[in-house]
Amino acid sequence: MTSWAPSLAGQGPRYLAIAEALASDISSGRLAAGTKLPTHRDLAWDLKVTVGTVTRAYREAERRGLVVGEVGRGTFVRDPEAAARFRVGANIPLEAGANDLDLHFAAPPPVPAARELTEALTAMAGDETMLRFLAYPPNEGYPAHREAAAQWFSDSGWTPDPARIILTNGAHHAVMAALLSLCRPGERVLVEPLTYPGIQPIARLLGLRLEPVSVDGEGPLPDALDAALRGQAAAALYLVPTMQNPTTGTMGLARREALAEVARRHRLPVIEDDLFRLLGNAVPPPFAALLPELTYHVTSLSKALAPGLRVGFLVPPPARTEAVRGAVFTLGSKGSPFQAEIATRWIRSGAARRIREAIREETGRRRALVLSELAGRQVACPEGALFAWLRLPEQWRAEEFVQVAQRRGVRITPSQPFAVQRRFELPAVRICTGPPSSTEAFREALHRLAALLDERPGETYDGLA
Repeated sequence: MTSWAPSLAGQGPRYLAIAEALASDISSGRLAAGTKLPTHRDLAWDLKVTVGTVTRAYREAERRGLVVGEVGRGTFVRDPEAAARFRVGANIPLEAGANDLDLHFAAPPPVPAARELTEALTAMAGDETMLRFLAYPPNEGYPAHREAAAQWFSDSGWTPDPARIILTNGAHHAVMAALLSLCRPGERVLVEPLTYPGIQPIARLLGLRLEPVSVDGEGPLPDALDAALRGQAAAALYLVPTMQNPTTGTMGLARREALAEVARRHRLPVIEDDLFRLLGNAVPPPFAALLPELTYHVTSLSKALAPGLRVGFLVPPPARTEAVRGAVFTLGSKGSPFQAEIATRWIRSGAARRIREAIREETGRRRALVLSELAGRQVACPEGALFAWLRLPEQWRAEEFVQVAQRRGVRITPSQPFAVQRRFELPAVRICTGPPSSTEAFREALHRLAALLDERPGETYDGLA
């Protein structure tokens, strides 16, 4: 750790003077990329300012892209050029011989489905009744599509009433509609500390406050949820209970029942984002079966069939169906009847089940590669998961590891986008198993990551300059 202590001559807020001094010394080369800065307390002592002043200075420097902080490890200087161009998934120059292997998106692996798609489209082209889909669809979708959705749900051991199913333009749309129907601006929504990153822009758009609940490997702790609700109501609890994104954990039945009991006692609505349910094995019943009067169950076909088939399903509590239909209409993006028709034909013909099973088989092969190529590492990748959660060795910070991996042609995701507050960021990355075009390409990506784990950051900065 450097003993850096700048001179703070001049007028103006002290925290801005510290941030400006950091910018100057990084630009001049006095502070090299990767340098660990003094702790907040040590720098405050050296400069005779408050710890809060240093905290504000480091936050301002981080906002400018000059430094990056990681809870429990400290604050580090970023490579100026890398900082200017870095964002998750951004294109950065590759090292010689490094092709682009994308492990960033949680998509299913490609499996043959051309014949099934051709059959469905050919049948639709010869069916004159398809012309009705050129008119405005009902807010909740057409009855035949909702009946097929109920058939799809039945494979998970739970079959909702088709009259309660609302078709949406994917799961993201469904989550937004559920929150819009439930919440007013300024209200708080309880979440897991690391969760689906799409919930954060939704909350900002709707003016909601996300507040984390303490968790363990199975998800929120019932006592912590109960404590969070004492004396202060919440508008909803948002959960990913099956193969949680990004940590891969699945709640057991006892935990689901305990959380359902707390929610029932406090009359707390639960938004259950259950996208990965049909890819798992022996998954416990959903909250929608345990707590039907308060649960908004969300799923879609994107993970179990195809990301481009933007068909989502939202099952609200019986008494809230009309309110959710109104929210779907307000958002101005009803489910597409043409895509829902393709899905319906696949479900009824058995094609959807065949495609899903092919995805499960290929996912199993890729999971085996994760466990073999990353043997001995702290990695979680349960059966059916479309991603793995890898804890990094102590020498690596998540953002830094991702930058170097990108340079070598492998795109993965750091913990930062999943953290609802900065203090929950971890030295960990999500590795998605589906996007590579073949198991051979996926093996190559894992091989590069495994080699990188054994390096030290100081060995990689020259390659990033």
